Amino acid sequence: PNVTFSTNAVALEAKPSSGLPVSYRLVSGAGSLSGSKLTLSGIGTFTVAADQGGNTNWLAATSVTNSFVVTRGVQTITFAPIGEQVLSAGSVTLSAVSSAGLVVSFSVMSGPATVSGTKLTLLNEGTVTVRAINPGSTLWLAGQAEQSFVIRKLTTLAVTVAGNQS
Repeated sequence: PNVTFSTNAVALEAKPSSGLPVSYRLVSGAGSLSGSKLTLSGIGTFTVAADQGGNTNWLAATSVTNSFVVTRGVQTITFAPIGEQVLSAGSVTLSAVSSAGLVVSFSVMSGPATVSGTKLTLLNEGTVTVRAINPGSTLWLAGQAEQSFVIRKLTTLAVTVAGNQS
């Protein structure tokens, strides 16, 4: 069947009526074969041939080919939680990773903050929404994740101690 690009090998399977071992050949497509495992290095149409050479009891089987399409893979962005922030902290370091191993960038979607690289600068009280994104590549679709958090001012609590008067 058609598959999406992945760093995992595709398992090939063919069962000849003779029960003899099958060998595989990559006829077209960007990848490499090791036994019955096809490692993808591109997308597009792939054609794989299955061969069974026969033995003293069995004639060689007719080579069989199978074509399938590999489409761009789906990447997931894992965005480390930000949590509630105190304005006096000044900034927060953002962290996110792509399942495809691609570089993730950040942008402020709304709220009182700015971002430069991975440094998020807190500007005022309010709710901030930040997006972590990778636009994709020739092998991977775009991926993104968002999260919102609240910036609060640090409040001080004044305590008055009543004393005894004599």
